[in-house]
Amino acid sequence: MVHQACAVVDDVAARLADEQRLGDAVALAMAQTSHPEVNVWRPMSLAFGDSGVALLLGVLGHDVAGHRLLAGAVGGIAAGSPLGLFDGVHGVRAAAWALSKDGARYTGLLSKLDRFVATGDAGTVAGGVASAYDLIGGITGWGAGLLAHRTAETGDALAGVVRAVGRLLSEDDEGPRAWMVVDERRAVDTGVAHGIPGLLAFASLALSTPDLATPELRDAVAWGSRWLLRLGKSLPQKGFWPQIVSMELEPGPMVGPKWCYGTAGVARALWLAGKALDDQEVLAEAVRMALEVAGADPAELPSPGLCHGLAGTLLVLRHFAWDTGRAEFDVAVRDLSAALLDRYDPDSPMGFRDVENSGAEVDNPGLLSGAAGIALALHALDLGERPWWSRLFLLG
Repeated sequence: MVHQACAVVDDVAARLADEQRLGDAVALAMAQTSHPEVNVWRPMSLAFGDSGVALLLGVLGHDVAGHRLLAGAVGGIAAGSPLGLFDGVHGVRAAAWALSKDGARYTGLLSKLDRFVATGDAGTVAGGVASAYDLIGGITGWGAGLLAHRTAETGDALAGVVRAVGRLLSEDDEGPRAWMVVDERRAVDTGVAHGIPGLLAFASLALSTPDLATPELRDAVAWGSRWLLRLGKSLPQKGFWPQIVSMELEPGPMVGPKWCYGTAGVARALWLAGKALDDQEVLAEAVRMALEVAGADPAELPSPGLCHGLAGTLLVLRHFAWDTGRAEFDVAVRDLSAALLDRYDPDSPMGFRDVENSGAEVDNPGLLSGAAGIALALHALDLGERPWWSRLFLLG
């Protein structure tokens, strides 16, 4: 299985490293997508752009092609560029680190990027606009990127994110402070990518970092984990998780074992919280949910991608296998890997096709939903420990 996965990873990486082939796939994907307003290839983007492919190629040692893509990503930076992890400068910084050989190269660039991201002010972020505090474009993503690669120059910025996220993981008389507006009413996003589970996962990773841990942060992690446990106990159907809830915990659309929204991502956030708090009840609930994910039918996930498909769920279960040593997770990783490899189509431009929620099949070469992210997840099968880049997805 690992040998087959390595061969597929090598093939996908070679396609992504081919400038003409990648360009053709980008144009094709933007023509195929049912979300043309979102899926626009941007050089800086870690989700759907040069940075995401550069990160994968850096992890795999494709230095020449990775450098070319990194140059394109850096060239997209200007005054006022967004700082977000998956849509801005933090993503470029992650790609540069992946290509730097543990800091031996790109020292000047990395220092410039450090100074750029250090200008971000997390202290002004409050509830109401999820994109200001979420993982994809907001301060949770800033923090994830800063934790993945820590430097002295970004220490104050990281501390500021930790304080801001700690304040958001609490409630007032109207409910959780991390809220947003849906249909002119306050609601709470309950996915890792955009909501409270993502805030909790980052805060838990910070709490597990000795020089970042504070009593206030511990209180925030305790509040976030208890809030998610209370929500889970109120749900009518186990194995599914709401995308949003009302301030009264009335659930919206329910989804299954996904990373971005669903039980996989929430289980991982609870595990990280339980470890940071040394709370056996939270750890037990995380394992229970993860075992439900392990027992799910791969057919429930039409997409092979990382965000909302098989690759993301595989990464979550790979981390549970590392952390728990339980045979059930090893079996699930093996079975899910086989299911993911079955989606490999050598006749397609990038080897894998994303399946969007609309059902549209898209030859997406990107990291978050496309071939680059799938290759990254399959690459993790051959690793003996958690990779540094798993923090970008708030996994460990």
